[in-house]
Amino acid sequence: MIVFENCRIFDADTTELLEHQHVTVEDKQIVEVSDVSPKLLDAQRFDLNGRIMIPGLIDAHAHVCLPDYNLTALRAMQPSRMFAEAVVSLEKMLLRGFTTIRDAAGADRGLAQAVENGVIVGPRIYPSGHALSPTGGHGDHRFQVEESPLCGCGSALEFAFRTFDGVPEVLQGVRDEIRRGSSQIKVMASGGVTSINDPIDSVQFSPEELSAITSEAARWGKYVMAHVYSPEAIKHAVDCGVRSLEHCNLLDDQTADLVAAKGCFIVPTLITYDTMKLHSQRFGLTRDQVEKLMHVAEAGSAAVELCVEKGIPMGLGTDLLGAEAQQRQSEELRLRADIQSNHEVLKSATLTNAQLLEADGDVGKIAVGKRADILVLEANPLTDITVLTRPDKYLSAIMKDGIFYKNRLA
Repeated sequence: MIVFENCRIFDADTTELLEHQHVTVEDKQIVEVSDVSPKLLDAQRFDLNGRIMIPGLIDAHAHVCLPDYNLTALRAMQPSRMFAEAVVSLEKMLLRGFTTIRDAAGADRGLAQAVENGVIVGPRIYPSGHALSPTGGHGDHRFQVEESPLCGCGSALEFAFRTFDGVPEVLQGVRDEIRRGSSQIKVMASGGVTSINDPIDSVQFSPEELSAITSEAARWGKYVMAHVYSPEAIKHAVDCGVRSLEHCNLLDDQTADLVAAKGCFIVPTLITYDTMKLHSQRFGLTRDQVEKLMHVAEAGSAAVELCVEKGIPMGLGTDLLGAEAQQRQSEELRLRADIQSNHEVLKSATLTNAQLLEADGDVGKIAVGKRADILVLEANPLTDITVLTRPDKYLSAIMKDGIFYKNRLA
């Protein structure tokens, strides 16, 4: 049993820190939060002397199995190399304070179980498995001269995407991803920056196909997250029952009203565009890809502002590919804080993301009955959110499921 004494706790439901708190952890859970120190003779105690305690961070749009922005390089990368890269990325994410991630294409149940069972170190994973794409869509990465579909098993890229056309095929795709252990279903419902063939404003999957995907997922107790950019693609996804809308950089006022009315979540990923702009040449982006990148990057902040205005719940995601880019994972908090309050940003990265993942019974708050995912900070992120971008300096302790992965408290 572990007792953290004399801490100040971030609670997403209030803008003020909870002062003079004592938190007791037993096994994997938080079993007591009180303003009175528990009288436990056999507990290991840490006096935090007013340090800040926050829940573990959650990245709702991560990619640990896509270790490069260059799709040609990913097509040539063997799965063994991909998984080796993922092991390194996962541990680094945990040491930045991310104790939970939702992988948005690539990671499967096997990788999630490897973390869960302690085979490798990292945040717990909510895997999407393969993202579903129509032929020619954002998940179809064949060159124009290729005819045969990719097999879904031969390279790092093929582990992340599969193509399906027509209602019977998409139903089979949903069922197969659920059989494989996906926590949610990821679909490509619009064009994307890094794909070869599809324009950014394309609307992908027919209404019949996308409605079949969301209905079938719901029958299995799952929800659908959709890659979307344009107002037309966002509206298409919402009308067809998608719950989690990824990116949404080109969101407009009328579509935002629809999203708000339907109670959908939006997950902006500003840091990936910022990173691609900085390193487009190094990442091997083509001229067409750079043009698409600049189109969506310039609109991203305005879309976040519109979500704030409309009261749309926003998760926090990063969409960074590869270890070099993922070093900037925490910078998403800083970019969002240019638009929102620090409290709102931290809430997005904890409680809102937990609600989005349908995991708020387990994570997202420092509260009795939650998993013991705990970060201890030397400075107040409500005053300066950038303390979370410097974990080596300001992050004194990282606990996940009651186990310390970093502890400078002693």
